[in-house]
Amino acid sequence: DREDFQYRDTICRQVANRIPHLREFSRQHDVVLFVSGKKSSNGKALFGVCREENPRSYFISHPEEFQPEWSKEHKPWGFAALHLLPNGRWRLLRRRFMKFLHKNKTLIS
Repeated sequence: DREDFQYRDTICRQVANRIPHLREFSRQHDVVLFVSGKKSSNGKALFGVCREENPRSYFISHPEEFQPEWSKEHKPWGFAALHLLPNGRWRLLRRRFMKFLHKNKTLIS
């Protein structure tokens, strides 16, 4: 019954304010890597925004999830991070990604 339905917007205002910028960011890049924790509801919502604007958007929370073949022909890449991951995991992901970019002389912002 529709009368019993209650809607609650659980995305915090600070995150919601990022949406217009994230839409533009996603349109400006051939590939977007979105880094966030898998359980983050804000991360899931913002990744959805990236994906709406750019179908070559990928959600990553672990270094082994990064796949270089996502962008053999696409440049530039966009790298968006909502929540910092645990330091060790963040460093591994960053190192793997930067090594790929250097090897392939790829642009990033």
